[in-house]
Amino acid sequence: MGRYCYLCGSVNSTTTSLHKFPTNQETLTLWLQFCKLNENDDVSKIKICSVYFLAENFIDSTAKSKGGRMVLTESAFPRIRKRSSCAFDNENDNSGSIELGNYL
Repeated sequence: MGRYCYLCGSVNSTTTSLHKFPTNQETLTLWLQFCKLNENDDVSKIKICSVYFLAENFIDSTAKSKGGRMVLTESAFPRIRKRSSCAFDNENDNSGSIELGNYL
């Protein structure tokens, strides 16, 4: 656990990166909703790959192509459900972003 994406099984590569769940409670709640987890689930070793985030969620979305690290902004949360190879997405309508009410 932890060396692959919880949602699709991808690993760190030259084009994707893995990201730990945030510690900020408001942002964590959004991540949990997206992953269909709850506050009782231990997410300390779970990671999500970069394909589930918008480019604007990264401090520098081109960092990986320059040999650097893709770092998420503090308020970033996963929004994209378009991974055709992701079993998680196939059980849902994968037409785009999830509904997050007042969070958007």
